[in-house]
Amino acid sequence: MFFSLSKQKRRFALYAIASAFSVFLIAGVGYVLSSQTTILSSVFGMNKDENRVLPSTLEDSMQYPVRVEILVRQAEVELAAGEANEAIRLYERALEQGGDIKVMRNLFDGALLVGDIKKAESVLGLLSFRGVPESTLDALRGLMLMRKGELARARQLFEQNMQHEEHSFGLLVTSIIEGNHIEAEGYIELLLKSRDPLTVHSAQTIKGAYDEFALFEDGQEEHVKTLLARALGQIGQWPVASVLLSEVTADEPHYRDAHILRGYSYFMMGEGENALEAFEAAHSIDPEKAETQYFLGRMHERLGNELEAMTFFGYALQNGFTPKRSVRERLANLAIDRGSFEEAIGQLMAIVDEGEADAKIYRELITLVLDHKKDTDQARDLALQAEKEIGDSSAEVLDLIGWTAFLIGDLDEAATHLLAATSQDPTLASAWYHNGLLAEHVGDRNSALASFRRAYEESIGSDQDLAFKAAERHNVLLEGENESS
Repeated sequence: MFFSLSKQKRRFALYAIASAFSVFLIAGVGYVLSSQTTILSSVFGMNKDENRVLPSTLEDSMQYPVRVEILVRQAEVELAAGEANEAIRLYERALEQGGDIKVMRNLFDGALLVGDIKKAESVLGLLSFRGVPESTLDALRGLMLMRKGELARARQLFEQNMQHEEHSFGLLVTSIIEGNHIEAEGYIELLLKSRDPLTVHSAQTIKGAYDEFALFEDGQEEHVKTLLARALGQIGQWPVASVLLSEVTADEPHYRDAHILRGYSYFMMGEGENALEAFEAAHSIDPEKAETQYFLGRMHERLGNELEAMTFFGYALQNGFTPKRSVRERLANLAIDRGSFEEAIGQLMAIVDEGEADAKIYRELITLVLDHKKDTDQARDLALQAEKEIGDSSAEVLDLIGWTAFLIGDLDEAATHLLAATSQDPTLASAWYHNGLLAEHVGDRNSALASFRRAYEESIGSDQDLAFKAAERHNVLLEGENESS
């Protein structure tokens, strides 16, 4: 079925994979205040406070009830960033807070991703207790067997319930690992008829790999395996992708892009040393590849090798890695870790100058300018620049404008924009925190306490620094009230 590519076509094939991989990686309200205290009461919308101290340490916060959706949302962020073990911790906490079957399934998938079979088996027991159909449980058992490398047993289990889509998907992946592409294409056609959008998406993604391979007159097994591995990674099947890519690089040790993808697979699976080895192999083949340099930087950063991380991030920038923001953010974080705040500000300013900044970048930049330069005028200018560049239709930008208006003493504008921010996005923790500061400033303690509590509740699963700042302000106010009463 597969034939050797000519050297010219093979170079094009590898370039096509690298280019596609690079692409893959990488919503005003106006009010006039006539009375600050009266209007602020309506801004915050709360006049009662629970007389309970908020947790002010990480250990204490672990006992604080956090909404399941916040934990799940943050887990998804961590998972996408390659922090699978942190995602698992958040899913486990979501489960403790009453998470449903979907949370259990996410936890099962996370356990398989990092190869924690014991944890996956425990979650299967929970799913069984919750009444999940046996056919679904068998499909999950099959995926677990596949993760353990017991492919024959997995196939046998999947074939017992071929009428269920979960089992057809398992057979699709099994066929790919076995190199039975004709059988795999048959399962793709079957899954494309599903009524489940996620199933259809997965089938379409894998079909896209076969369609891309078909564009070449000749082809090689290593080429189609690499394309399939990329597709499997896009739907979260990184362990399977790593199996295919290990086979490819064993047969074709100079296949640069297969090494890059293999490294990324290990990166997503939390296997740092294996990822570093794969990226170093790709770097030895092509020392100028910006994507390789970027991920070498990421791996050294994760392993605590700060100097090496900075060096490779610098090389990635020099060699045109895009988006530049991804590199500059990491360099800024490394600078902050070692106390080089001016350098961090410079990296974030570069993101602004290069047109890649969003409200998150502006917020981080304004925070650094305020905390380490004590420059409220520059902070205000940056907030207005964010409004000009991004627009004032997002809650994050409204928060920035309101926050910096408060800092320069324009309380009317501050209350106007902070009201708009919390109305537009009631989950925006920073806006609630700034609301609290404003309410505290004008002497509305009840509103301040309520806002700080809300800021804590919205940030405890996602922004620990902000959560503890909110807890600190809340507890200081609460203790002051208790002393005076």
